[in-house]
Amino acid sequence: SGADSRGALEQQDRLAGALVKLGRAKEALPLIESSLPAWRKVAGTSPDLAEPLAVLTRAYLGTQQFSKAQTTAEEFFIVLHGKVPADDRRLGEAQLDWAQSLLAQNQPREALPHAELAAKLLTNGQAPQAKQLDLAAKKALAETQSAVH
Repeated sequence: SGADSRGALEQQDRLAGALVKLGRAKEALPLIESSLPAWRKVAGTSPDLAEPLAVLTRAYLGTQQFSKAQTTAEEFFIVLHGKVPADDRRLGEAQLDWAQSLLAQNQPREALPHAELAAKLLTNGQAPQAKQLDLAAKKALAETQSAVH
């Protein structure tokens, strides 16, 4: 129990994620950054760490801290890779965030394999949010391919 309990951390994560989705990444950033050390204690390097890392990556993207977004997206991918099924949509989300962070740093060649994997994994989403991610992956791939060629 307490501020560092899994339940409290999940609430902070949801709040920060909602703020990011509302375009208020600047408000979300200190909330999710401050909770990450406690998340690391609770989750270690398990896939449970993926969601707070996803929120942090998107908060960095939303505040134009693209280098930090790249590093965090890479960790987001690493905590899932080999621990979840190869077609898990969260792997696609991590790849999409990674591609977007590289694109924002004008590194389309480096972004291309991440954008390709995101577009491959993020298809057939059923929920509205999943369909939005699928579209974002297609858009990132098109932008990346256009910048490379």
